[in-house]
Amino acid sequence: MKLFLFLILIVAGEGAYFEYTTEKRLGTGTAHQLGEWQAKVDALEAKNKKLKAQGADITHSLGMAQAQDQLLSRQLQDAQAAESHGPSSPTPMAATSSAPTSASASSALDLGTISTIIGKTYQNCKLLKVQADGIVISHSQGIIKVLFAYLPPEMQRRFGYDPNHASALDEATVRYQEQLRQAASSTPAPPQ
Repeated sequence: MKLFLFLILIVAGEGAYFEYTTEKRLGTGTAHQLGEWQAKVDALEAKNKKLKAQGADITHSLGMAQAQDQLLSRQLQDAQAAESHGPSSPTPMAATSSAPTSASASSALDLGTISTIIGKTYQNCKLLKVQADGIVISHSQGIIKVLFAYLPPEMQRRFGYDPNHASALDEATVRYQEQLRQAASSTPAPPQ
Protein backbone atom coordinates (compact mmCIF):
# COMPACT_ATOMS: atom_id res chain seq x y z
CA MET A 1 0.00 0.00 0.00
CA LYS A 2 2.83 2.39 0.79
CA LEU A 3 4.27 1.70 -2.58
CA PHE A 4 0.95 2.47 -4.16
CA LEU A 5 0.70 5.78 -2.29
CA PHE A 6 4.27 6.55 -3.25
CA LEU A 7 3.47 5.94 -6.94
CA ILE A 8 0.39 8.14 -6.68
CA LEU A 9 2.50 10.96 -5.18
CA ILE A 10 5.07 10.59 -7.96
CA VAL A 11 2.39 10.62 -10.67
CA ALA A 12 0.68 13.60 -9.03
CA GLY A 13 4.01 15.40 -8.75
CA GLU A 14 4.79 14.78 -12.41
CA GLY A 15 1.33 16.05 -13.34
CA ALA A 16 1.86 19.20 -11.29
CA TYR A 17 5.30 19.68 -12.88
CA PHE A 18 3.75 19.17 -16.34
CA GLU A 19 1.09 21.78 -15.55
CA TYR A 20 3.74 24.17 -14.23
CA THR A 21 5.93 23.85 -17.35
CA THR A 22 2.90 24.10 -19.65
CA GLU A 23 1.73 27.29 -17.92
CA LYS A 24 5.23 28.73 -18.02
CA ARG A 25 5.52 27.93 -21.75
CA LEU A 26 2.10 29.48 -22.40
CA GLY A 27 3.05 32.56 -20.35
CA THR A 28 6.27 32.96 -22.35
CA GLY A 29 4.34 32.51 -25.59
CA THR A 30 1.77 35.07 -24.50
CA ALA A 31 4.48 37.56 -23.53
CA HIS A 32 6.17 36.99 -26.90
CA GLN A 33 2.85 37.47 -28.68
CA LEU A 34 2.17 40.67 -26.70
CA GLY A 35 5.63 41.94 -27.74
CA GLU A 36 4.83 41.26 -31.39
CA TRP A 37 1.49 43.01 -31.08
CA GLN A 38 3.12 46.03 -29.40
CA ALA A 39 5.64 46.21 -32.25
CA LYS A 40 2.77 46.15 -34.75
CA VAL A 41 0.92 48.87 -32.79
CA ASP A 42 4.08 51.02 -32.75
CA ALA A 43 4.53 50.54 -36.52
CA LEU A 44 0.88 51.51 -37.15
CA GLU A 45 1.20 54.60 -34.95
CA ALA A 46 4.33 55.65 -36.88
CA LYS A 47 2.46 55.18 -40.18
CA ASN A 48 -0.50 57.17 -38.80
CA LYS A 49 1.80 60.02 -37.78
CA LYS A 50 3.41 60.01 -41.24
CA LEU A 51 -0.02 60.04 -42.94
CA LYS A 52 -1.15 62.97 -40.77
CA ALA A 53 1.98 64.90 -41.75
CA GLN A 54 1.33 64.13 -45.42
CA GLY A 55 -2.30 65.24 -44.99
CA ALA A 56 -1.14 68.54 -43.48
CA ASP A 57 1.27 69.02 -46.42
CA ILE A 58 -1.52 68.31 -48.90
CA THR A 59 -3.84 70.74 -47.10
CA HIS A 60 -1.14 73.42 -47.19
CA SER A 61 -0.48 72.76 -50.90
CA LEU A 62 -4.20 72.99 -51.61
CA GLY A 63 -4.42 76.33 -49.80
CA MET A 64 -1.46 77.66 -51.77
CA ALA A 65 -3.01 76.45 -55.04
CA GLN A 66 -6.32 78.11 -54.18
CA ALA A 67 -4.56 81.38 -53.34
CA GLN A 68 -2.66 81.20 -56.64
CA ASP A 69 -5.94 80.49 -58.45
CA GLN A 70 -7.54 83.57 -56.88
CA LEU A 71 -4.54 85.70 -57.80
CA LEU A 72 -4.56 84.49 -61.40
CA SER A 73 -8.31 85.04 -61.65
CA ARG A 74 -7.89 88.59 -60.36
CA GLN A 75 -5.04 89.26 -62.79
CA LEU A 76 -7.14 87.91 -65.65
CA GLN A 77 -10.06 90.10 -64.64
CA ASP A 78 -7.75 93.14 -64.40
CA ALA A 79 -6.32 92.39 -67.83
CA GLN A 80 -9.81 92.00 -69.30
CA ALA A 81 -10.89 95.27 -67.69
CA ALA A 82 -7.82 97.05 -69.08
CA GLU A 83 -8.48 95.59 -72.52
CA SER A 84 -12.12 96.70 -72.46
CA HIS A 85 -11.05 100.30 -71.70
CA GLY A 86 -9.00 100.37 -74.88
CA PRO A 87 -5.32 101.01 -75.56
CA SER A 88 -5.41 104.63 -74.34
CA SER A 89 -6.08 103.66 -70.72
CA PRO A 90 -3.12 102.96 -68.46
CA THR A 91 -2.37 99.34 -67.63
CA PRO A 92 -3.17 98.31 -64.06
CA MET A 93 0.34 98.71 -62.60
CA ALA A 94 3.40 97.30 -64.26
CA ALA A 95 3.58 94.98 -61.26
CA THR A 96 1.26 92.41 -62.83
CA SER A 97 4.18 90.81 -64.63
CA SER A 98 5.68 87.82 -62.86
CA ALA A 99 9.36 88.66 -63.49
CA PRO A 100 11.50 91.67 -64.32
CA THR A 101 12.61 92.27 -67.88
CA SER A 102 15.62 90.26 -69.03
CA ALA A 103 17.76 93.37 -69.64
CA SER A 104 17.56 94.41 -66.01
CA ALA A 105 17.06 90.95 -64.49
CA SER A 106 20.40 90.73 -62.71
CA SER A 107 20.20 94.22 -61.18
CA ALA A 108 16.48 94.00 -60.39
CA LEU A 109 16.80 90.77 -58.45
CA ASP A 110 19.07 92.18 -55.72
CA LEU A 111 17.12 94.68 -53.61
CA GLY A 112 19.56 94.97 -50.69
CA THR A 113 17.88 96.13 -47.46
CA ILE A 114 14.18 97.01 -47.42
CA SER A 115 12.67 99.02 -44.56
CA THR A 116 8.87 99.15 -44.70
CA ILE A 117 6.77 102.08 -43.59
CA ILE A 118 5.46 99.97 -40.68
CA GLY A 119 8.95 99.52 -39.24
CA LYS A 120 9.94 96.07 -40.53
CA THR A 121 13.44 95.73 -42.00
CA TYR A 122 14.55 92.91 -44.27
CA GLN A 123 18.25 92.31 -45.02
CA ASN A 124 19.84 90.78 -48.17
CA CYS A 125 16.59 90.99 -50.16
CA LYS A 126 16.26 89.31 -53.54
CA LEU A 127 13.20 89.80 -55.72
CA LEU A 128 11.44 86.51 -56.43
CA LYS A 129 8.13 87.63 -57.93
CA VAL A 130 6.16 90.79 -58.63
CA GLN A 131 2.44 90.42 -58.06
CA ALA A 132 -0.49 92.77 -58.47
CA ASP A 133 -0.53 93.83 -54.82
CA GLY A 134 3.10 93.41 -53.73
CA ILE A 135 6.43 91.73 -54.20
CA VAL A 136 7.66 88.36 -53.00
CA ILE A 137 11.22 88.51 -51.70
CA SER A 138 13.71 86.22 -50.11
CA HIS A 139 15.69 87.74 -47.28
CA SER A 140 18.12 86.66 -44.59
CA GLN A 141 15.31 85.21 -42.45
CA GLY A 142 13.22 83.50 -45.16
CA ILE A 143 10.65 84.42 -47.81
CA ILE A 144 7.86 86.97 -47.46
CA LYS A 145 5.37 88.92 -49.52
CA VAL A 146 5.51 92.67 -48.92
CA LEU A 147 2.48 94.65 -50.05
CA PHE A 148 3.19 97.74 -52.16
CA ALA A 149 1.33 99.87 -49.63
CA TYR A 150 4.01 99.01 -47.02
CA LEU A 151 7.02 99.72 -49.25
CA PRO A 152 8.81 103.06 -49.07
CA PRO A 153 7.63 105.57 -51.72
CA GLU A 154 10.75 105.22 -53.90
CA MET A 155 10.22 101.45 -54.13
CA GLN A 156 6.52 101.94 -54.81
CA ARG A 157 7.43 104.13 -57.80
CA ARG A 158 10.09 101.63 -58.93
CA PHE A 159 7.41 98.94 -59.25
CA GLY A 160 4.80 101.27 -60.77
CA TYR A 161 2.54 101.37 -57.73
CA ASP A 162 0.08 104.25 -57.60
CA PRO A 163 -1.79 104.52 -54.26
CA ASN A 164 -4.79 106.20 -55.96
CA HIS A 165 -5.04 103.47 -58.56
CA ALA A 166 -4.49 100.83 -55.87
CA SER A 167 -7.52 101.94 -53.83
CA ALA A 168 -9.72 101.46 -56.90
CA LEU A 169 -8.07 98.08 -57.49
CA ASP A 170 -8.65 97.11 -53.84
CA GLU A 171 -12.34 97.98 -54.15
CA ALA A 172 -12.58 95.89 -57.32
CA THR A 173 -10.79 93.03 -55.57
CA VAL A 174 -13.20 93.15 -52.63
CA ARG A 175 -16.17 93.08 -55.02
CA TYR A 176 -14.62 90.16 -56.95
CA GLN A 177 -13.92 88.17 -53.77
CA GLU A 178 -17.49 88.77 -52.61
CA GLN A 179 -18.75 87.44 -55.95
CA LEU A 180 -16.54 84.36 -55.49
CA ARG A 181 -17.93 83.80 -51.97
CA GLN A 182 -21.50 84.14 -53.23
CA ALA A 183 -20.82 81.75 -56.09
CA ALA A 184 -19.20 79.26 -53.72
CA SER A 185 -22.11 79.43 -51.27
CA SER A 186 -24.68 78.89 -54.03
CA THR A 187 -22.77 75.92 -55.50
CA PRO A 188 -23.93 72.65 -53.90
CA ALA A 189 -21.24 70.63 -52.12
CA PRO A 190 -20.10 67.46 -53.92
CA PRO A 191 -21.43 64.20 -52.45
CA GLN A 192 -19.02 62.36 -50.19
